[in-house]
Amino acid sequence: MKNTNLVMLCAIALGLSGCGTTWVNLDNSIPKENKVKEATKKCQVDDRIYAINEDQKARGYAVSLSGAKGEARKQLLKINKEKKDKDYQIIYDCMEKEGLKKQK
Repeated sequence: MKNTNLVMLCAIALGLSGCGTTWVNLDNSIPKENKVKEATKKCQVDDRIYAINEDQKARGYAVSLSGAKGEARKQLLKINKEKKDKDYQIIYDCMEKEGLKKQK
């Protein structure tokens, strides 16, 4: 039980710390914190990521309900991944216009 609580606490801390995606300047230097905050606000990063996650949940549910199997299921999953990748690319393009890129 203690391990479960510790894992949950770590997951919550990781989520709150905002260290999921790290942004760097285009020259790979570390940007000032206010630059990242301003860019993520201007590019609506949090709102877009929330929308992407909600969309992926709905799409996953639709795939499950479709009853598709084999190649048909693979094709639906591929379409979903392509949609998600395209949505994330919109974020990356906007952040790049602000002089930031996702750290590799």
